[in-house]
Amino acid sequence: MKIAEAANAWKKRYTPIKEWDRMFSEGHWDYLDSIGEAARYALIAGYIHRRPSVNDVLDVGCGAGILIRYLDRSRIRYRGIDLSQAAIDQARERFPHDRFDAIDLASYEPASGELFDAIVFNEVLPHIDDPLGSFSRYCNYLRPHGIVIISTFQNPNPSSNAAMFTALLDEAVAAGDLIVLTRSEVTTSEKGLKWRVDVLAGDHEPRADG
Repeated sequence: MKIAEAANAWKKRYTPIKEWDRMFSEGHWDYLDSIGEAARYALIAGYIHRRPSVNDVLDVGCGAGILIRYLDRSRIRYRGIDLSQAAIDQARERFPHDRFDAIDLASYEPASGELFDAIVFNEVLPHIDDPLGSFSRYCNYLRPHGIVIISTFQNPNPSSNAAMFTALLDEAVAAGDLIVLTRSEVTTSEKGLKWRVDVLAGDHEPRADG
């Protein structure tokens, strides 16, 4: 598949969310810290802990930093970024000893020489205007053999951002542009909602010519 063409098509189809600060301030995302969401976060953390080489983790679109609760802090060094200042303020209040920055995904660049062993996109890529291009760019911030973990809500509405992104991701994998190392699906106990968690190789270069 041609990455540039996929990006242009995606921009015309997806629906951006523009009120992240208000939604965080009003508690719209507070449920993410509930026991019903634990399975998804525990699965992401499990994939991180399963690889002994993973020590430095970048959580892109970290929200209020909930993933931290599931990580072994004696081993994992965590960095979280999110475009919402309200979300970052909540994260810093909850986890004052961790690193958080309010910055848009498209603007972020790590400090000189800073690399990560795992990058997490937890419900992020379906809501930006170039998900595959962003995936490729962030792979440059990984150490050799680093991994990218993508968690996506399996929305039954085919016109939703999540459903369209799942299809886009599957198309890229089928075309050989991305390599999935493993994939799992979890269901929340409270509402029966499904999530898919993909672990992808970060050192595989997408084919520019499709």
